[in-house]
Amino acid sequence: ATLSSGEPFVDFRAKVKQIWGMLASQIDYRGRPGFGGQHFADIQKTALRGVILGGEVLFYFRPLSAAEQISRETLLPIQLQLVHPERFDESINSNGGNRVIHGIELRADDTRAAYHLYKNHPGDVWQSSSLDSQRYPASSIGHLYVSEDIDQLRGVPWLSSVLLRSRDVGDYEYNELKAAAMAACVVLGYRRSSAQSQFGPNAPSDWDLTDGDGNRITNLSPGMLLDLGSTGEIQGFNPQRPNAGAAEFLSYELRSIACGVPGTKGSTVTGDYRNSSFSSERSADNDAWPEIEGIQDWFAFNFMQPIFERVIEAAVIEGKFDDVAGFSAEDFLDRKSDYLACQWQGPVSRSINPTDDADAARKRVQNGASSPQIEAAILGRDWREILRDLSEFKEYAAQIGISEDISSQILGIDQADQPEAVPGNEATPPATEAAA
Repeated sequence: ATLSSGEPFVDFRAKVKQIWGMLASQIDYRGRPGFGGQHFADIQKTALRGVILGGEVLFYFRPLSAAEQISRETLLPIQLQLVHPERFDESINSNGGNRVIHGIELRADDTRAAYHLYKNHPGDVWQSSSLDSQRYPASSIGHLYVSEDIDQLRGVPWLSSVLLRSRDVGDYEYNELKAAAMAACVVLGYRRSSAQSQFGPNAPSDWDLTDGDGNRITNLSPGMLLDLGSTGEIQGFNPQRPNAGAAEFLSYELRSIACGVPGTKGSTVTGDYRNSSFSSERSADNDAWPEIEGIQDWFAFNFMQPIFERVIEAAVIEGKFDDVAGFSAEDFLDRKSDYLACQWQGPVSRSINPTDDADAARKRVQNGASSPQIEAAILGRDWREILRDLSEFKEYAAQIGISEDISSQILGIDQADQPEAVPGNEATPPATEAAA
């Protein structure tokens, strides 16, 4: 948020941060965290997980009446509901002259007019045999998905490209386990001598792989001895299980799966870092992190920003900013884009070499290639909060009698780098008034 002069509107920003923090535990329509609802941080994870697994997620801005707001003890008369994409009513083809495609109502210019959704999930055990749907204006529904094509209206699960390979991995593991179990049943093979017609001391002459009750053996069981024919020898059995090459083959399959999921390293999927080196992991991080940053930007623009704008607009209507000096609702309406503009800071990658990265950051700032604000953002921190914390630390240290040398040493400030006072440049004390 900025003033009309372009300067940061500090007091407005502080109020926004306060409201946003309070609403984080109130925004879930199902209740507060621990009582059926989720904290907003968990809602974000649920929404992203839903897109990854299902391809898309809808989110509905639920208005609250005055009575509902009081009973729910919420700061604003608005809450958020995530809606499963299986609630799309795809049986409707048109509505009032508009086309309806897969539950999305489009105007003649292809802009979205509404969403047609079942009132309950089709798999709900309490759902009646006839599914009732309801039309929701597009202004009240957000649609989170990744658009990979110009005319795409619905999302595609991110794992769709690796589902078949994932199934193959599961099948291979199952087959290896079964092969090992079957091989463990056979302990020995016996070849009868040329003069021997029976297998075992009391076996019948017509014995042919039957059990004690005369039933033919059609499956393997633990501890079996196999009749290998004649020549009179006992042959040991090597099951060749577990397969020595299974681990490498599975690792290869899992690395291939990682290539199909954006922002994922092979070692993350396999969980095996034994063959990794520092340089290989760092290179993998450099390859994966741009994709993760792209996902963060997409998520911020398509999920966080719409919710933020709706929350702040509701707060303005409710008069939550009336106590902010210099703020007026009229100015907000005239310059809404200036007030609602913001930058979203998502999680940042953790350094695998913190010392070198810290030295590089300091040199970038010293060489004019970066700034403290940029370096703080790289760490996912607010530079203003860092300065406030440092100021608070030094002020409190002075209050409890910690010398400035010690506090500076704790902060890593080299006293030799501090500017020395130049004789003759001391500040001149103000002149006292002459006595009457």
